[in-house]
Amino acid sequence: MRVARRAVAQPIRSAGTLRGVRASTVEVLVAVAPLFAASNACSDDLPDPAIVVAPRLAAIRADPPAARVGDDVIITPLVVRPQGADDTRLRSWACSLADGADPRSCVPPGSVSIAPIDGGMFVLRVESSVDTPEVVVYLALCASSEVELGTPLDAVRCAGGGRPSMAFKRVALRDEGMFIDPNPTSTPLVVSPMEGCSARCPHDLSIEVTVAGDETQVLTDFLATAGEIDPFRVEGLEPTARWHPPRDFSSRVELWAITRDGGGGVTWVNAVLEPR
Repeated sequence: MRVARRAVAQPIRSAGTLRGVRASTVEVLVAVAPLFAASNACSDDLPDPAIVVAPRLAAIRADPPAARVGDDVIITPLVVRPQGADDTRLRSWACSLADGADPRSCVPPGSVSIAPIDGGMFVLRVESSVDTPEVVVYLALCASSEVELGTPLDAVRCAGGGRPSMAFKRVALRDEGMFIDPNPTSTPLVVSPMEGCSARCPHDLSIEVTVAGDETQVLTDFLATAGEIDPFRVEGLEPTARWHPPRDFSSRVELWAITRDGGGGVTWVNAVLEPR
């Protein structure tokens, strides 16, 4: 078995208006997939959140993770998808958010400028007209069809049918001179088969996380395109999990470790496993 490790989503550094700061809130997945909508379903009927069976928004990172009026913020989505599901479409909108306001009150087209840029990212422009404590950014993802915006949020649809995967990210606005920590960073995702075992045996997953602020609220989610992962979510700076290959391990499997800290910082790394 060959393992190709790729580290992504490390903090962007720019000499422009971008500053290495961090927000006070994290991104929230609004609708991972229609399968999650059945609130009265038995737990055995719900899909495993660690296994990627359809394209979805797994995380959103802001660089910088908080902003001051006049800043440009780079918004980077993490779209996870099973093998062969490469055709996905994204739409975005953003709103200023008053203190205590419900983020779900932000409906398209929004009130704050956000536009797509190269690399599947977006730029959020925090203009002088924004006078609220936060800006909320929404992303909607559809597979193989365009995202059709509508009001209210329930009216946002995929042109090919069905509801999109949606998530929002809250970006706090800071006063000049206020110190705010950067996003966390992570070592590459290490995938190690159990000692003396074949490629079809369980593999241990591990990373080491560095945060500049509070180290007590660091959570990492482990995802894979096939097999099983236990546990899905791990707390701490040295999270580990175990991946169990599928019975028919005949095609590549991608794995992710997505880390969030208590101040809204986000980073992720991934690895690709090829069967022998």
